[in-house]
Amino acid sequence: ANYWQRAGRAGRRHRMAVDITYCRSVSHDRAYFSEPLKLLAGRIDPPAFNLRNESMVAKHVHATTIASLHRYGRDDRRTEAEREEIREVLGLCLPPRVAPYLFDGEEVRAAPFDLSPLRELVRRNSEDLAAVVSRVFGQGWPETDATVTDPAALRAHVEAFADNPESVVVRLRRRLRWALDQIRRLNRRRESQGTLDPEDESLFRRCDRLVKRLKGTKRAAGCESRRRATTTPTPSTCWPPRGSCPATVSRPARWSDGRRSRSGARERWISASRALLRPPCASTFPATSSTPMAIASWRDAFTGMSTRSTPRCPGTRCPRSARR
Repeated sequence: ANYWQRAGRAGRRHRMAVDITYCRSVSHDRAYFSEPLKLLAGRIDPPAFNLRNESMVAKHVHATTIASLHRYGRDDRRTEAEREEIREVLGLCLPPRVAPYLFDGEEVRAAPFDLSPLRELVRRNSEDLAAVVSRVFGQGWPETDATVTDPAALRAHVEAFADNPESVVVRLRRRLRWALDQIRRLNRRRESQGTLDPEDESLFRRCDRLVKRLKGTKRAAGCESRRRATTTPTPSTCWPPRGSCPATVSRPARWSDGRRSRSGARERWISASRALLRPPCASTFPATSSTPMAIASWRDAFTGMSTRSTPRCPGTRCPRSARR
């Protein structure tokens, strides 16, 4: 089913495409290379899930609880002081990132994060939260699976709501301590030996990436690098300048790479001007209808985003395509 779904993406625009699948020199890929029909001949079962799965029900109860708490912060029937207190507790205990759970500003937290304000908020509103959750799960739930949506069971999930983020914080804190311990150990070894072997160097980089990801600095650095990659090229690298009109820009006597303007210079200039009107990186791949699905999937897997988000400069290569 996965291969069918991926291969079907290639011809959505013009109903025709060529799919190319690359095989590695491993036993798994060689087996399918010898019998390619096995990729398509497998049995495809319809998707299904168990409605009596208590873990799934608990997650949906917690999501309903969070939505209800945020609604309390905007409820006009409550006083302004109550609404402000609810918003403050939610902003403190349910931040948009995990960094506040582990770091106090720039420093690692010495003590575990305190979630008692959230637990107290849920306790004060447990009756109303249980009633809201019961109304949500009482709509159309099959009677054969109604045991997990019993009011007592739903109330237990509501009361245990604050324990879920606390267990997550404990796991994240354990991972952070492990990474910091490994970094300290490897730094001591580097000081004593002067350098690290490739295996220890790889472990050091892995731990450093983990700490930066938990702190949020890796994400900020990635956003900055993408911002620099999408900066509009300067006139020295792109002619004519972006945003200019071909009728108002004079043709240069010499191009930026040293080529003199000859008979084909006007055609090259017009081609470059038209390229400015195309969507960014529209010509990274020659034709949408014939672009191999495997290449597009490989591109998205390794860049993390579509190449259409990077401006293309006429006469230069796209930053991401240059790395390929």
